[in-house]
Amino acid sequence: MKFLIAIDSHNAGFPQRLAQFSASDFGGFSPSPYCFKNENTLVLASTEPSATIGPNGDLVFWDGAVIDRDVAFSSLLPVPGAASRLEQYVRSIEKGDIPKNLVGVFGCAVFSEAGAFTIAPDPLSQYAFFCFKDSSRQYFTNCLQLLEKARAVEGRPLVRSFASSAFETVFGLGGLTRTGFSDVYKLLPNHFIRCRRGQVDFVPFPSSVFFGGVSKADYSEKLKEAAEQQRTSARAMRASHADEDLVFDLSGGKDTRLLLGAQLATKAKAVQVFLGGPKGGLDQQAASRLVQHFGLDSVQYSSNVGGEDIGPVDVARRSAYRFQGTSNLHQTYPGSCQLNNVARVRGTSSEARTRSFFSHQRVMEQKSLLGHFRAYLKGARKNPELAWSKLKLGLQNSKRTPQYLLPAMLVSRGGRLHRFFHKSFLNDAYSSISDDVNWLSAQGVAPENLADTYYIFDRGWRICGFPAQVMNSYKTIYEPFNDLTLLEAQFALAADDRDNARVALDLFRDYAVVDLLEMPFDQGSWPGDHLSVGQAKQRAALTKISTEKTDPGPAANSSNVAHSVYYLGGPAYMKGTQRYMLEIASGLPQHHHCWDYLRRDEIITAIETGLFLTPKFSQDGLRLLHSFIWLAGDECREPIAVGVL
Repeated sequence: MKFLIAIDSHNAGFPQRLAQFSASDFGGFSPSPYCFKNENTLVLASTEPSATIGPNGDLVFWDGAVIDRDVAFSSLLPVPGAASRLEQYVRSIEKGDIPKNLVGVFGCAVFSEAGAFTIAPDPLSQYAFFCFKDSSRQYFTNCLQLLEKARAVEGRPLVRSFASSAFETVFGLGGLTRTGFSDVYKLLPNHFIRCRRGQVDFVPFPSSVFFGGVSKADYSEKLKEAAEQQRTSARAMRASHADEDLVFDLSGGKDTRLLLGAQLATKAKAVQVFLGGPKGGLDQQAASRLVQHFGLDSVQYSSNVGGEDIGPVDVARRSAYRFQGTSNLHQTYPGSCQLNNVARVRGTSSEARTRSFFSHQRVMEQKSLLGHFRAYLKGARKNPELAWSKLKLGLQNSKRTPQYLLPAMLVSRGGRLHRFFHKSFLNDAYSSISDDVNWLSAQGVAPENLADTYYIFDRGWRICGFPAQVMNSYKTIYEPFNDLTLLEAQFALAADDRDNARVALDLFRDYAVVDLLEMPFDQGSWPGDHLSVGQAKQRAALTKISTEKTDPGPAANSSNVAHSVYYLGGPAYMKGTQRYMLEIASGLPQHHHCWDYLRRDEIITAIETGLFLTPKFSQDGLRLLHSFIWLAGDECREPIAVGVL
C-alpha cells in the first residue's frame, strides 16, 4: 500500500481529487484508491485502509513484508489480522516500547479522522518514509511518485535533485536522508512521526539499541535469543506459504547460508533455492555443492516479465521510475506483472548484524587510514588540499576515534571516480559525512557502534531496505536479518569479533547442522582457525562434490526476458545503452545543477570513448545512467498488472 498524509496549518484545504491520480502515481498499482480530506488534512492511498476494532475507528495504512512469531505476510499476501498486528506495533512505540516480535522491512501509519496520526518504520528504520515541508503544509509518504503528483496538482512541483545520486555514485554512501528531490528527506533514522492537533513531532524510538548500548556480558544470551528468532522466522515463513512457492536466495557466502541453516535446523523439507552469482563462478560453485549435499531444489529466478521482451534502455527507464532517483543501482523486477504466488527470502540485511561492513580495524589504524586518504588525494589529482586540514586536525590531536577517522575512511571510497567530480562537491562531501557521524555521536551512539550504526542508517536502508520496499510491490520479499535481536547480539561484541563475523559463526554452531559450516565458502578460508582439525579435513573432502547437476534449466518463459545488467552482464549492458546514455547526458543543459557536481566534459568524453563499458567502470556507468534518466524526466512509468504470472 502506498499512501500520503498531508496537513495544512492555514486550513486552506486541498485541491487534489482521486480522478487526477493514475496507477503510476501510486508507484504503479492502485486497485482501489482511497481519499480523505478536509480543510486541514489530506490522505491518499493506493488501496482502502483497514479500520481498527474499538470506539475510535482509526484507520491503518501499512506496507512491506513482516514475520511475526507464527505467521509471515506482506502487503501482496496479507493474512487476517495483519493490520491489527501493525497497529499494535505502533501503539507499543507510542507507549515507550519497541516490540521485538516483528521482523522485516515494513512501515505503518495509524490515522484518525480527527486528524491525529502516528507513522513508524520497522525498528531498524530500513523502511523509508519521506517528509516535505513548505510554508504552510507538511507531507509524509512512503511513495515519492505520489508526493510529486500531489505537489504538481497544487501547481507547486517538486524539483528533482542529483545530490543523493552523487553520493551514491562516487562513495556508495553518504546521502543519509537525501532523496531524488530537493528538500524532500527520508524520516530521520530511529525516529517516528506523531501528529496531534496539527502539531507534528519527530520522536526518537524508545530505548533504542543504537543509543542505549548493549552490555558485553550479555552476548551469549543475545546470541541465543537471535538464533531462536531466526528459527521462529523460518517456521513462520514455511507455515504461511504452504500454498505458494517460498524461494531462498543462495550464494556462496555466509548470509544466505545462514538462512538455509535456519530452515535445515527446523527440519524443513524440499527447500527451494535460487543460485546467485555468475554461472560457473566461485559463488555459484559453492552454492551448488550445498544443493547437492543437502538435497535442495534448485529453481529458476521468478521473473515478472510475462510476455514482454524488454530492451536494455527500457529496463533502465523503468528502474529509474521505480527507484525514484533515491537509489540508483538496482534493476530488479523490471516487468509489469505482480507475482502473488511466490515469496522470496533474501539475506541482504545481514550487514552490520552478523558482521561489520566497515572494518573497525581500518577505522582505528592510522597507517591504514593515511594510505587510503593518499589514494583519495591521488584520485582527486588537482585537489591536494581537499579536506587535508580536517584530517590532520583529527590525527595530530591524537583523536584516533571513529568519530574523527570514520569520515576520512568513508570519503576515500570510490577513488576511481573522484576525477569526474568537482573539488567543491568532494570537499563538501567530507564535511557532510563528518556532520552525519558527529550527529550520531551526539545522539549517544557509543564509539564502538558508530561504524555499524552509520552503515544501517545510511548505506543499509538505501541498498537493502529501500529496494525491498520497492520490490514488495511486485513480489513478497522477506528480510529475516532485519531483526532487532540480531543487532543486539552484534552490539554485544568487541570490534575484532564483529569484523570477523563472530555472530555468523555462532549462529552456525547453534544451528548444529552437520557439514553446513564445514562446506567451503566462495572466498577465503573463513572461519579459519575456528575450524577444528576434523572440520578442516571434512571441508577438504566436501570441496570434491560435483557442481554439474544443479542447473535448473531454462525458464518456462525464457523467450521473454528483460535485458538487464543481471542478464547481460555489466559491460554488455552498458554497450546496449551507450548511445542512449550519451544522448540523455548531453541533453541536460549546461546550466543544469548536476554539472555543479560532475565535470561535464570529462563525463561526456568517458561515455563517448566507452569507459563505462569496461568491467571496472560498468557499475558506475549504470548508476549515472539511472541518474541522468531521472533528472531528464525520461523514466518509463509502467504500471503493474494485477494477477498471477
